[in-house]
Amino acid sequence: MAAAIILRQYEEMEEGGTETRGDGRQLPVSSLAITHKIIDSMISSPLARSSLATAVYWIAIRQEVYDALMRKRAPCVAFTPEDWANATVANIIIMHAGEVTKWCWGDRSLSEYERLKLHQQQLISDYSSHFLPILQKPANKSKCEIFLTVWYTTDSQVTGVQHLEESSTPRAAHRKAKAQVRSIVLNLRGIAVDNFSNRMPALVNAVISIILYGE
Repeated sequence: MAAAIILRQYEEMEEGGTETRGDGRQLPVSSLAITHKIIDSMISSPLARSSLATAVYWIAIRQEVYDALMRKRAPCVAFTPEDWANATVANIIIMHAGEVTKWCWGDRSLSEYERLKLHQQQLISDYSSHFLPILQKPANKSKCEIFLTVWYTTDSQVTGVQHLEESSTPRAAHRKAKAQVRSIVLNLRGIAVDNFSNRMPALVNAVISIILYGE
């Protein structure tokens, strides 16, 4: 299981090979079918959920949702009541993203849309406090400070908030609200360097935001 998701990760980062099917079609070689089996087996066999198997399961879910978004297709995921009851905040948000993706390239029914909107509002109400920093201090311009100070308690909070900031303002808004975008970039950079220790994923996200702002 662990090997399969590692192979999937390489496939996401690199151009995959192709294989010839019986009808002569050239299709990309993919470990996606294996990750589908992992998801299905974990859902049907709760006793198999060791700590490693559980970690593999959630990574497979993320890979499936990511691939579905990239290929604009409905993901092959079906979450159980046990998943919703026992998942962490981050995994709950991933599951919701999976359901939204399934609706977007699935049946697109009005009833499901309304259910997802209500669920999203409930998630915001229940978990918005998880995205609040433990310390936030504006830059002191009288001391020539450029970046504000923002501290979070965990790496997952830092990464999640940075991605939320990046996705909240599309490119079109750069022209309409340059000052707001600049503020977001400074905020991302402040989050990256002003935590307890420099975290490489946070620094990478900050660099990406600066590059996008420059473009």
